[in-house]
Amino acid sequence: MNLGFIYLQKEEYEEAVKHFSKVVELERDNPEAYNNLGFVYEKMERLGAAKQMYEKAVQVRPGDVEALINLAHIADLQGDFQGAATQYQKA
Repeated sequence: MNLGFIYLQKEEYEEAVKHFSKVVELERDNPEAYNNLGFVYEKMERLGAAKQMYEKAVQVRPGDVEALINLAHIADLQGDFQGAATQYQKA
């Protein structure tokens, strides 16, 4: 996971995706891994992929506050203000 953060900080997003994806592969029950991968996708403006990762984090840990806030942020970016409000209420 640390390599993913290093590449994220250097804005080398493809490399960050590669390393965070490996963490997701190895730790399928770790919501933090999905949140981190989602964040990189968000930085790459791949909002659909980011949303999928955040949703997966919620599946792994229902009520995961970080993932719910991230989902609200994605909804806001996509202009879905009602969806954003709903996600914030869940958080």
